[in-house]
Amino acid sequence: MKKRLLPLFPYLKDMREQSEIFHSLRPIHFIFKKIDAKVPDNYNGKRPFIGIVVTVNGIEYVAPLSSPKPQLERINNSKPSVFKMFSRKDANDFLGVINLNYMIPYLASEVTLLDVDNIQDHKYKNLLQKQHEYIKINKEEISSKATKLHDLVRNKKQDHFVSISCDFDALENALKSFQAT
Repeated sequence: MKKRLLPLFPYLKDMREQSEIFHSLRPIHFIFKKIDAKVPDNYNGKRPFIGIVVTVNGIEYVAPLSSPKPQLERINNSKPSVFKMFSRKDANDFLGVINLNYMIPYLASEVTLLDVDNIQDHKYKNLLQKQHEYIKINKEEISSKATKLHDLVRNKKQDHFVSISCDFDALENALKSFQAT
């Protein structure tokens, strides 16, 4: 039986139909963690960093996914810092959030694909598949929110969003330095 991978790059035009979910950031993640404490932790690779690719002003970012938790369900979805996900079949079936405030720039060489077939936990596998379906349908709205948040943090320097978001300037500069080495 052929393995089913959720491919990485949704916006590259020369690739066939793509998905947005991927797995695991490698060394650059540790560099980012040293620069900005708000960069999500993957506990030295013991916990996968699962996120989606969003392009903001020509820079590709990874925005981490969170599983559904009661406190996340109460978050106001109109805020640009998060994007709430719900089942297509049941609007009351909360699937978690995309933490746009924790998005980090990335290099394609620093990620690996998520092999859905190797996920043993069927409940988790089902959740990822539902999230993936919702993300595909809403990718324009997700991209719009990510761009808005990026502007509020980088250009408008709105205190609230600066305080809850990664330091996009510092991380973009670190990415440029990493690319130069």
